[in-house]
Amino acid sequence: MAEISRRALGKGVLGLSMLGIVNLAAGCTTAGQSSTAAGAASGSAAVKGGTITVASGVDPVPLNSVKGAAALGPQLVFTALYDNLMRYEADGSVVPHLATKVVANENNTKFTVTLRDGVKFTDGETFNAQAFATFLEAVKVGGGPAAGDAKPLTVTVKDALTFEIASEQPNAKVPELLAGTLGAVPSPKQLTAADADVAPVGAGPYVYDKAKSTSGNTYTLTRNPGHWNKDAYPYDTLVVKVLTDPAARINALKTNQVNIAELSATQAKEGEASGLTLLRQAQNWAGVNIADREGKLVPALKDVRVRQAICMAFDREAIVKNALGGEGTAGNQVFPKGMAGHVDSLDTQYAFNIEKAKSLLAEAGFAGGFSLEIPAIDGITQHNPLIITQLKAIGITATEVKVPIQQAFAQVLGGKFPLVPGVGVSTPVSLVNEMISVSAVWNIFHTITPELAALVTTAQSSSGATQKKAFEDIGKYVLDNAYFAVWGHSNAIYGLTSKVSAAMLPSTSLPALRTYKPKG
Repeated sequence: MAEISRRALGKGVLGLSMLGIVNLAAGCTTAGQSSTAAGAASGSAAVKGGTITVASGVDPVPLNSVKGAAALGPQLVFTALYDNLMRYEADGSVVPHLATKVVANENNTKFTVTLRDGVKFTDGETFNAQAFATFLEAVKVGGGPAAGDAKPLTVTVKDALTFEIASEQPNAKVPELLAGTLGAVPSPKQLTAADADVAPVGAGPYVYDKAKSTSGNTYTLTRNPGHWNKDAYPYDTLVVKVLTDPAARINALKTNQVNIAELSATQAKEGEASGLTLLRQAQNWAGVNIADREGKLVPALKDVRVRQAICMAFDREAIVKNALGGEGTAGNQVFPKGMAGHVDSLDTQYAFNIEKAKSLLAEAGFAGGFSLEIPAIDGITQHNPLIITQLKAIGITATEVKVPIQQAFAQVLGGKFPLVPGVGVSTPVSLVNEMISVSAVWNIFHTITPELAALVTTAQSSSGATQKKAFEDIGKYVLDNAYFAVWGHSNAIYGLTSKVSAAMLPSTSLPALRTYKPKG
């Protein structure tokens, strides 16, 4: 038996789904950030009370974890309102939080969860195993983004504080799911309430103050005096302001209207010059998903030499410096440095080399090049000109096809395009489950070989050193076979005013709530 509380699942990285349409960002924590996180998580903040204000680029509605997204604003609000069964630590491990213990069987098909005793929802209802079971069933039919993760799972209630999660297939991702939306359990009464989307009831450190909130603009949350770990949260009030314009966010920081806000790469220097504290964290990888590996749309892509040529067409160092504003690290692996699956010796396997790329195309019978289409989505595919230019240098003509953002997922996941720009990752398990396995949503054509399938099964059904080796073998396999033309890993950047401190933790989209504390 493997006890999750004592087992690290691997260093996490920014969890951003393809094209940035769904933000699930996370990243490796630096040593400096780790010490901040440890202090705040232990509730060691010396000052209590007051208000902290966070700018979100995304409106957190609906305030209902059955339907809510896992984007930046909702992730913060859900943590505040509901708490989570599991949480991420600064070393990348997933450990119990509202749960006290999670034990996996030998192949990760069953997880026995023991809950913390004495936890109450803010409506007075008891937080128990049946509340989780009822919630999971609601998520399956609720139409939210977590429904896909919930549907393969079944729950058996053992007693008031114990339940078992079963998965027909090995699923090492379950502990991570419990650290996210599937661990944000609402009161059973909320599930059937007519106003569930705007009147959240959870067991978290804060409660929603509807009277002091304006939908789409400002969300005010006040301290839950009955929270089981209230001393770990020094602020009496948490305010989330929706500021979708990046310029508005940095101006709000500079004028002390907000304490924490996400910055773009081009704003980093401005933020530092203004005296803001910046948190940087490696997050999603930038690059291209070479999705049509069987050549269903573009026959040339079936040849591994063609895909390898595409990987060599990109000048990674220049891309990080110019397109990413210098805020990132160049590399060709899907698993970044510091994350399980990364192998240092493979860092430069596809060094920028136009002549070698042309030679590979010629060997594959495409000396004259070929054409393909890529999606163009307003506000999302800003690096398309770069892709078009660099592929043209080796003889490949990439043409943009306009896609309305409302149709982006349907068209891209429907297999309309052979190449998809802007794919990201989260933790090693999530990367395998969401991008590489035969059922992975971003394995768009659901292609896999027997060798890779065996490696995926090992990664999904093991732990410890065996799992780490499987991640490394998977990383090498998809690199050798050029499944993804990775340019590097960009930084998530957050600015903080001088009055607060916070820290990034693996697989969180913004500085983690339990690390917020006054400074000065």
